Amino acid sequence: ANTHQLVMNTRKAGTYIEGIKTIRADVLLFVDADDSFRIEDMGKMINIVREGYYELVVGTKDLTAENRPPVRKLMSFVKRQLTKTLLPQGVYDSQTGLKAMNAISARYILPHLNVSTGLAIDLEILNIAKKYRLRTLQIPVECIDQEGSHIDIVKDSISFIKNIVKIHRRNKDIRVNGKK
Repeated sequence: ANTHQLVMNTRKAGTYIEGIKTIRADVLLFVDADDSFRIEDMGKMINIVREGYYELVVGTKDLTAENRPPVRKLMSFVKRQLTKTLLPQGVYDSQTGLKAMNAISARYILPHLNVSTGLAIDLEILNIAKKYRLRTLQIPVECIDQEGSHIDIVKDSISFIKNIVKIHRRNKDIRVNGKK
């Protein structure tokens, strides 16, 4: 297996961007570092992408998350309402940290990604996928919210809302075949 060590902590967005730039594989799998997803769900997503109909498969934990505090449930609901128009058809949860995409799609998406997007990088990827009309599937995945999350509910939610506006502005001019 190949490995690539980052020179500095680039946080989530920078890590995604660096991964897309350097990993040479037919399918890229992105998994949050909190070890809350099942390997079976990861394998299922990779297999779906390999079958070739979907370029991007994203997980949603909204129906399966265990031990989820009420405030996290509320924040997830609010974020879903705010991001609806930015997401591909059939996708309503941009923030579950488990997704797989084929390498060709990753190359289309990469030039539009911005390290300043931070934790909203998942939303940015999905918004670009919508603009390029990539076939995207969302599937339920099992997840257990882990103790010790590095998420600051208030600070990160305010940052996320600001990033929604940035993503909309930054990606509004992406066109496929001259069409918006």
